[in-house]
Amino acid sequence: MFVRAFLPKDRERVREICLMTSPYKKHPTERNKNAVCALYNDYYTECEPDNCFVAVDDADTPVGYIVCSTSPDDYLMAMKNRYVLIAQNNRIAASVEQAFTEFLLKKYRAQGYTAHLHINLADEGRHQGLGTRLMAALVRRLQSKNVKGVMLICSSKNVNACRFYERCGFKLLKKFFCSCVYGASPDEIAANVAKNSR
Repeated sequence: MFVRAFLPKDRERVREICLMTSPYKKHPTERNKNAVCALYNDYYTECEPDNCFVAVDDADTPVGYIVCSTSPDDYLMAMKNRYVLIAQNNRIAASVEQAFTEFLLKKYRAQGYTAHLHINLADEGRHQGLGTRLMAALVRRLQSKNVKGVMLICSSKNVNACRFYERCGFKLLKKFFCSCVYGASPDEIAANVAKNSR
């Protein structure tokens, strides 16, 4: 398995992984897929694909991905005008969920965390170092764009994910209810990823 840049042909498989790694995996309906992908996937692959990478198997099928926004104004505008409306048409509470996300993104953007990311691995892609390799690929892109800070939001119940982010150099910035906000500079992440890859 290896990591490469996201390609348009990966879109539907990446959307499937987004659904199957979400709280809606027990009810994988088309409506749930459209809702969760509109909130956490489609903007990135459609509007900022240069910040998206996939881990693929020997058949070149994605088993994981990392997506990121480095254009916060474009992200907020597109989410408001397009993606939240799609999500809301498929799930009534979507706008409330996105409002909380946007509150956190704006709060920590003011502290220099201008980029944010999502990373997900299908079951067959876990425990093979692919998460670290995806993070390394994204960090190189962020460094090339002179991004100074990147953040993410994670459920505090997802203990394994929290440990992974901390190994990658992310620091816990704040806990809000059941959500943890992590942040780091790309240089900090690169140093930790390199150390953990030895």
